[in-house]
Amino acid sequence: MDTQSRSLADIEEAMKQLQRERDALLQRERGPVIKRIKAEITQYSITRAELFGPDVAPKVAMYRNPATGQTYSGRGRKPDWLKQAKDQGKSEEDFLIKKTN
Repeated sequence: MDTQSRSLADIEEAMKQLQRERDALLQRERGPVIKRIKAEITQYSITRAELFGPDVAPKVAMYRNPATGQTYSGRGRKPDWLKQAKDQGKSEEDFLIKKTN
């Protein structure tokens, strides 16, 4: 049946059927491919950084607790010592590490 004698609904249904077939084929083929890739990564001792580059830039300390020397990069969960200091009325700027040029 050529496309001129088919309705839009017929063509859309055929497209849906092809998509279902594609998805099933992809699902069947994925498992063995993943298994092969994992085996080769192990065999060649390939690291995550070699595949994708470094996860994040090195964390540089931005804040320091003068009483303990503990530092905080400014990323992630705030440390308890900084939260407690803020609760006592201090600001984060009080703990900024001064950069010297």
